[in-house]
Amino acid sequence: MAVTIPATFQRPATSKALGIVEYIIIVPIATLFLTVIGSLLIQLVLHGFGLRGETAVVVVLLTFLTAFFGVTWFAVTDYRRRACAVLEVHHDHLVLGSADRRQVIPFGEVTSIDLVWTRVGMACVLHGRAGQVVELPKQIAPYWRVKEALEVTLIPHLAQTVTGRLAGGEVICLRDSRVESLLRIMRGIANLAVAIGATIAFHSGLAGRLFRKGRLRIGQGKRGLRGGFCLRSEGVCPTNGPIENQIAWSEIAEIRRDDSGITVEQAGGRRLSVSSLSDNFWPIALWMEHVHALT
Repeated sequence: MAVTIPATFQRPATSKALGIVEYIIIVPIATLFLTVIGSLLIQLVLHGFGLRGETAVVVVLLTFLTAFFGVTWFAVTDYRRRACAVLEVHHDHLVLGSADRRQVIPFGEVTSIDLVWTRVGMACVLHGRAGQVVELPKQIAPYWRVKEALEVTLIPHLAQTVTGRLAGGEVICLRDSRVESLLRIMRGIANLAVAIGATIAFHSGLAGRLFRKGRLRIGQGKRGLRGGFCLRSEGVCPTNGPIENQIAWSEIAEIRRDDSGITVEQAGGRRLSVSSLSDNFWPIALWMEHVHALT
């Protein structure tokens, strides 16, 4: 399905309402917990100075008020940060908005984009010319949600720079750690095992999410075990292999790209691959597909 640009990503109204309900429940529970723990600790300290029961009521009251206003302030601040977060994807820039600020990121200031795993899935991390690092808000704009919008805006812009870099003699390497790739496979297998348990327990939604996450991690790990490859103006070669092992652009029979990474296959069956977690994978992979389509 074609995406419409500008594209806006934010929390739906139902999610905001649920967030209010969650904080209404959390605030009194957290306040009670902190009041009990705080009062006991303060009473122990006061007891050490010889002050006994006559201060108990005052201590409990002051601790309760401090905990209540502190937890309420945190809840309101955190809710505004989450509920008011918004990402706008335009043809030549991004806009990150929050309750109290608005940040415009021109595409010309972005040098690369990386995909990283977070608690809620894969997220996009932008790197700027001045060394800035900006993670797109994963709660409202995880990779799977912004993929289509960025694929037709920011990613082609970044891919345009690859041709000039290679023409200038630069060697662009996409590297993977074999150890980390093996760990990804193990995490993916663990996700699949938990997904099976969730299926048995009739948690179909959780099972589906874990199953997709497990398959993706295993796919990334399998591609990463090959170590990656380097791009030259003449073709593609292994990161640690001699230049003689290079696959010329005209000799590439097929390029397969998905969310787990990219595989380059020579007519004779030789393959090079790298995971989607390698540095600046996304624009380079898109550029490679474009070049292959033209050859």
